[in-house]
Amino acid sequence: MKKFSKTFEDILKVERSVVKELKKKVRLVEEHAVVRKIKGIIEAIETSLWAFDLGFNECKTMVPLQPGHHSRREEMVSSLCRPLLLSVSHVYPALPKHHSLSPFCPPFFVRFSDLPLPRPPKLVAASMDAPPEGYRRNVGICLINSSNKIFSASRLDIPGAWQMPQGGVDPGEDPRIAAIRELREETGVTSAEILAEVPYWLTYDFPPEVREKLNKQWGSDWKGQAQKWFLFRFTGKEEEINLSGDGSEKPEFAEWSWMTPQQVIELAVDFKKPVYEDVLKFFSSHLQPDSAAQV
Repeated sequence: MKKFSKTFEDILKVERSVVKELKKKVRLVEEHAVVRKIKGIIEAIETSLWAFDLGFNECKTMVPLQPGHHSRREEMVSSLCRPLLLSVSHVYPALPKHHSLSPFCPPFFVRFSDLPLPRPPKLVAASMDAPPEGYRRNVGICLINSSNKIFSASRLDIPGAWQMPQGGVDPGEDPRIAAIRELREETGVTSAEILAEVPYWLTYDFPPEVREKLNKQWGSDWKGQAQKWFLFRFTGKEEEINLSGDGSEKPEFAEWSWMTPQQVIELAVDFKKPVYEDVLKFFSSHLQPDSAAQV
């Protein structure tokens, strides 16, 4: 086992170098149509890398649907990767069921032990790049109800502008914790569970007048915001929603409503619309009207 671990680690070093090169290409062709596919490949490989880092003791008992169809090495890799991929499927809904581009593509497994799997945030921290330089770290919250409608609220300082909750990440704060905190501070909501998250940063630039206003307020020189987005399911009653938040921050919203993805995008300010389109496309499998009954 020790010898195999060393060999497998050497193999994964090659994949780490592939990830590094792919990330360079992503930065160079950010606007190109193939970027999403490249990011998907990176995400799949990094999931495998994190699986190895957990060690063999973290693996669970499982039964393959088609045993004996893989080499010894592939079977061992399968025992590491597949349960982990299944355990984070709610965090990474865009991950394909079979990573055919990777030599470490394991089969499905139909049964696991009752032992709990590791929590997804460790994977998020491992796979997430640092935000681009010059952008303020921020989290965005897509809160949906039992009908898969999205929470959106009108801003007090920009008449006619509606948006999903968002807010800055404090120094050293985990983005997931920041999202939970911002949801509570801006809407008063604490009855919610995280369904998924976008595994990379999305950025938008401030228009000149907005940049001047906000940087004067913050005492900084940010050119925009880099956002990590989370999808939450609201599990409480609507009486819980309070636009005064938890009282720790000044209120930002005047009124709120449950909306369709199209309505959310249409009512957003222009400079946020591209990010909203990307976010809602990523979460689209959770936003179908008939998928609420399947959750």
